[in-house]
Amino acid sequence: MPTATLSNIRRVAVIGAGAGGLVAARALQATGSFDTIDVLEQRGNVGGVWNYTARTAVTPVPSTDPNVVEQPVDGEYISAMYDNLETNIPKQLMCFPFHPFPEDSPLFPPHVQVLEYLRRYAEDLRSLIKLSTSVTSVTPASTGGWDVLTSASAEPTHYDAVVVATGHYNTPYIPSIPGINNFPGEIFHSRNFRRPEEFTGKKVLLVGASASAVDISVQLKPYVKGELLQVIRSPSDGFFPISEGVKVVPEIKELHQDGSISFVDGQREEGVEVVLFATGYLYTVPFLPKELGLVMNGERLHGVYQQVIYPRDPTLSFIGLSTRVIPFPMEQSQAVWVAAVLSGQVGLPEREAMEKWEQEEEAEKGAGREFHFMGYPADADYLDKLEGFVGEAKGLEPTRWRCWERFVRERVPEIKKAFVIAKKEGRVVRTIEELGFGYEEQKEEKEEKEAVEVRS
Repeated sequence: MPTATLSNIRRVAVIGAGAGGLVAARALQATGSFDTIDVLEQRGNVGGVWNYTARTAVTPVPSTDPNVVEQPVDGEYISAMYDNLETNIPKQLMCFPFHPFPEDSPLFPPHVQVLEYLRRYAEDLRSLIKLSTSVTSVTPASTGGWDVLTSASAEPTHYDAVVVATGHYNTPYIPSIPGINNFPGEIFHSRNFRRPEEFTGKKVLLVGASASAVDISVQLKPYVKGELLQVIRSPSDGFFPISEGVKVVPEIKELHQDGSISFVDGQREEGVEVVLFATGYLYTVPFLPKELGLVMNGERLHGVYQQVIYPRDPTLSFIGLSTRVIPFPMEQSQAVWVAAVLSGQVGLPEREAMEKWEQEEEAEKGAGREFHFMGYPADADYLDKLEGFVGEAKGLEPTRWRCWERFVRERVPEIKKAFVIAKKEGRVVRTIEELGFGYEEQKEEKEEKEAVEVRS
């Protein structure tokens, strides 16, 4: 039961102007409670990771240090976008509430259209955003609040609260595997993948089974030498079945100096020329003091109540930590809740209760990277929970998923698979109904089936 409310929060810094930072700014502004809202963005434009960069960055091998400070390459912060990336979420579900994608956009928009969408969304927030402003440090002030040092000033600026919305696609994770430093072939992280043609005629091992890993797998197959090798330790969220032209192998045991790779089941592959790690990213907030205990090994953030609030000092919060979710709608609900808390409209449990929640969550889900995993229906239930937290607070509305949204969310893998087939056939698809996923029709079919079962 919420008991404590914050007061006298007048100045708020939002770090990051990607989707999470933009919706945080909008939610804070909508309360009418703050004198200053500064959105601090290191890139030269809004949109965060959706800003495509042709350039890539050198990634350390292995890459396991969550305290690395991201550096620009030739003045440009590198993005994980690749040439043919399109969303794996239907546009009607992916968008912010009341901010739809254009009707003529394909059902699964390409990354260019997502960036355009975010730039349109940011148009009326531009006065709040400070571009080309990287955050160097955020330290607790002795009088309360936070002192924020940026590249734009030699002196820190004081804020009563800080909202971190930097995402978690900045620091690639490449595991430390025996022999990795002496392997003669090329070692990449998917963050540096741009186009499949670069791998033409090469024997490639792809490591990972996330939705993006499987998408890259589909792109690579026509270009690589022989079968594409793919390490898969767990299911791929169902976005695609493993298809022809892919040889599934287990976890790597060792990479050898002769270019061969051995696996934990005793298999060995000779002549591997490229190992492409699609193994995700480390959680990192290098501008925050280590003493806060947020980052240990980079698998997750520690000390976050309901994936958002820092219990030791609730004037620090985070947007967009969770994975296997529909990010934009979830980030809106998180941002609305944060805005309601910082404006004093909504209370929080005592610190002890918030920390107990984290302990219980760790016991149920695990204390590593799985702590931030959701998936369906957990993400839908989480939106309901956030809506309950916000209650009657004034301002931007949280995301409300009802029957239609849950219907679509549950079927995202099936819809994506049908879309890919339609695309190969040369069809342009803009709605789920065009693929045979009509909500009312399937609802009627379900009701008829249930009625027959009852009668029988």
